[in-house]
Amino acid sequence: MLRIEHVTMGYEGKPVIYVDSLLLPERGQCLITGASGGGKTTLLYVIAGLMPVISGRIIIDGIDITLLKEAEMDRFRGVQLGIIFQTLHLVPSLTVMENLLLASFAVNMPPNTEYMDEILHRLGMYEKKNSLPQHLSQGQAQRVAIARAVLHRPKLIIADEPTSSLDDKNCEAVITLIKQVAEETGAALLIATHDSRLKAHFSNVIHFENTQ
Repeated sequence: MLRIEHVTMGYEGKPVIYVDSLLLPERGQCLITGASGGGKTTLLYVIAGLMPVISGRIIIDGIDITLLKEAEMDRFRGVQLGIIFQTLHLVPSLTVMENLLLASFAVNMPPNTEYMDEILHRLGMYEKKNSLPQHLSQGQAQRVAIARAVLHRPKLIIADEPTSSLDDKNCEAVITLIKQVAEETGAALLIATHDSRLKAHFSNVIHFENTQ
């Protein structure tokens, strides 16, 4: 599902991070750990096609995304990837449900309100479906972002610190949901975190360090 080959990443053409190889099979689940500032977030941005590589290949579901044009990558990302980043990007003027509906409209997919309700129930957010983001706690807003990411049953789910703002109970609920949705839909799952609570949920744990 995901294969990284000899990828050099950086800013303004200056190499900063190098990853020799990473392989995540279909339905595979992997946790990437490492210290803050070690390059985990940069790696996820590159996998999501939000940052260009300097060299190397990133292949997702048989497609080398480094060869896609910007519009092609935008469409591929919207349909095939579920992305949960630390910056949540919820639209402040829209309710929780409207933010989820917007995600469907953005990729020209018909909204499935029944599934949206199910996801919100499972995340303990159904009672907040008509609330605006400013009336949510950070942890609640993070769960909305997670609901938005898994909504279209993507082929690959990538998450950057998805439980960092959550207490133990909600941490358990969120990681369980993400893993269950991945398993139910056949998606591969890649999570980057320094939250040690997540290690018990993964048999495949990679410690990532900037090797450039």
